[in-house]
Amino acid sequence: MAERAKGPSRPELRRRSRRVKAHIQVVVHRHQGQGQSETAGTLVVNAHGALILLAMPVVPGELISLKNVSTEEEILARVTTLGTRLLGKTQVGIEFIKPEPNFWKVPDRPENWERKSPLPVGKSTD
Repeated sequence: MAERAKGPSRPELRRRSRRVKAHIQVVVHRHQGQGQSETAGTLVVNAHGALILLAMPVVPGELISLKNVSTEEEILARVTTLGTRLLGKTQVGIEFIKPEPNFWKVPDRPENWERKSPLPVGKSTD
C-alpha cells in the first residue's frame, strides 16, 4: 500500500502563498523549439506563480518567460502542471523561478505574499 505524504489535507493549506482570482494579461514565450509566443490570461495568481490558459503546447518542467502586459515586466517561470483543456486551451500551472510578489501588481495582496528578509548573520530575535 502506498504511503500518503503527511500534511494538511486541504490544498489551500499547503500553498506557499495564498491564491487570488485575477485576470491579468501576459505574453508567454517558450524558450524551446521555435521560440513561440502567445498572449494569455491568468485565472489565479500568487506570489510564486499562476494558473494560466494557454493554446500553445508546453510540457511540465519547461522554462518559459512571462511578460505582464500592463507593466511590461518579465519573469522566468517553469511549467508545473497541465490541467483541464477547455475551448482549445489548457489550464497550465506555472511557478516563478524566484518568488516575486510584486509581479502581478495585485491591490490588497495577502499578507503571506510579503517577502521575509533574512536576519543578518550573527543576529537573533532575542
